[in-house]
Amino acid sequence: MSNENTMLTIKAFEVTQHELSEIDTENLISRFDSVGEQTQLLQGKILLEIRKRCYREGTTLKDLISNLGIKHSSLLELSPAQRNRLMNLAEFFNDERPMSGISVTVAYEISAPRNEAIADKLYAEAFEKNLTVDDIKSWIDIFNNKKDTTKLKYDSHVKLSEDAKKILEHVHSLNLNGNTAIKALKECYTKMMESLDKTPIDSTATQSA
Repeated sequence: MSNENTMLTIKAFEVTQHELSEIDTENLISRFDSVGEQTQLLQGKILLEIRKRCYREGTTLKDLISNLGIKHSSLLELSPAQRNRLMNLAEFFNDERPMSGISVTVAYEISAPRNEAIADKLYAEAFEKNLTVDDIKSWIDIFNNKKDTTKLKYDSHVKLSEDAKKILEHVHSLNLNGNTAIKALKECYTKMMESLDKTPIDSTATQSA
């Protein structure tokens, strides 16, 4: 099989050292992050395809590699948990759900099987927001305790009010159980206000589950 048929390229790799010297530092950092994201997504996609072939042939990954006469592969250095995490990432994120503004660590949280029931909602909150892992974990806590926070089912596409105080007052008025939930909500809304256009919203607007 020719290299042309087996080689998968990543656009961020297609650059010379001279070209890199012409790029400003902020974009270099962005490109570094992009390479990591693309690499792990690609690894996940490859693993998904290999898993299909293992199932089809009724064999294990180790035996499949051995039968091909390959003496060593970095695939075997990954633990089953690491392989599963990459495959979960590749299964969830695709052309319809790009990772724009979502770090790999946050993407792993969103695509984890334990969050399958709320993954779409987590994605809506994280898309193009550059949330931290702590931010997304706060949203996980919120969605997993939805029975106590039904008034917080905001449409993810509704933009936040310019007046942050009104939003925080609304959060307080919900009388949530525990100060931790209130603090998490404040932090999340602060992050969202920084990243969204500040358009007034109706504080009572909700979306159906």
